[in-house]
Amino acid sequence: MGGKPGWFYMFLFYISAACIVFLMAAFPFDESSSFVRAIRVAYPMILFVFFYRAVGPQLFIVFDKPFDWMVHNFELIIFGIDPAFAIQRYIDIWINEIMNFGYFSFYLLLPVTILIFVFLKKWKSLEITILSSAIAFYLSYILFIFYPVTGPRFYLSDIYYLPIIGPFFTPLAKGVVEFGGHYGAAMPSSHCAIALIVAWRVGRDIRKLMIPAVLVSLVLCLSTVYNRFHYLTDVIAGLIIGVLGIWISSHWYDGFLKRKKKETENSR
Repeated sequence: MGGKPGWFYMFLFYISAACIVFLMAAFPFDESSSFVRAIRVAYPMILFVFFYRAVGPQLFIVFDKPFDWMVHNFELIIFGIDPAFAIQRYIDIWINEIMNFGYFSFYLLLPVTILIFVFLKKWKSLEITILSSAIAFYLSYILFIFYPVTGPRFYLSDIYYLPIIGPFFTPLAKGVVEFGGHYGAAMPSSHCAIALIVAWRVGRDIRKLMIPAVLVSLVLCLSTVYNRFHYLTDVIAGLIIGVLGIWISSHWYDGFLKRKKKETENSR
């Protein structure tokens, strides 16, 4: 799928990890320092990219062929037609741009959300968002390996009669996918999982931003099918992963706070 050789990403991974450890060791934890606290909480987001790159060579190590045939047959049974094929009649250059803006917004969702929470000093929201995202990403990485799916743009490329073109966001989104995407990492849609997590957390804690967060996340999820990157089944699986990330992180975090409070009380 293009991009730099594997050794280059691994080199960046170890250098980045070393820098993060150095920063965390060099700066003592200070509740009054938003910068230090943000680094200590949000640093896993930096590593998600490198772990994703590391998953690439493992995708067909368990099964040597993708399971697109199974997902496609399932959708034919349920819907009677491939959803991306069915919506071709609505393809328009400006709809393409809107959808690809939504798709590209994925790469801004977490960074922008983190910055907002740091600015507002909503540390609990930030911690739960990072934890939920980590769970969703790592569950997705495991499924990529044990259930490789390439997506309709590869498996069903011969049935699409209209190309998706546009002046700006369309080539931008396609370029990002071509550069960084993995052949076989379509199930589940981690994009949709993270979109759900961000919409849930922002909508819960910053009511003024609830509608924009939900709209962007909704367009992002629709764009994955519209652009033929994912089957609708991948989207549903991604949303389920997002729900699991939210549920596990909420219970985990609440349990952690209870244990911490109990330890504090016992130490007095």
